[in-house]
Amino acid sequence: MELIKDFISLLKDFQGIIGILIGLWFGSRKFKKELKQKDRITENERIDKYRLSAINERLAAHQKAFEIWYNLSLSIHSDENIKIKMTEDARQFWITNCLYLTPKCRKVFDDLIFEFGMYRNYR
Repeated sequence: MELIKDFISLLKDFQGIIGILIGLWFGSRKFKKELKQKDRITENERIDKYRLSAINERLAAHQKAFEIWYNLSLSIHSDENIKIKMTEDARQFWITNCLYLTPKCRKVFDDLIFEFGMYRNYR
């Protein structure tokens, strides 16, 4: 019994320190939660920036693909040397920007390059 009284007396002497330790513990938990939340927000912002950048790149690639298609369609009856150069340029564009094009556009553009190159044989 005396031991319990001594223990309670000791606790009264250290109640300030115990309060500080409990406060530190709660504060650190709150800080960790806020840090996790801030990290999630930062990660989401980074992903959004990446997606926006990818959208801009995709849009630019599709616009360039349309420009190449339009120029090829206008020059279908041009001199063979011009057609060869245009086919090489289109193929190089496809190789460089293939991943920015949607799968359907990628396939159609590849087919266009092949058909344009083979047009003389078909005609």
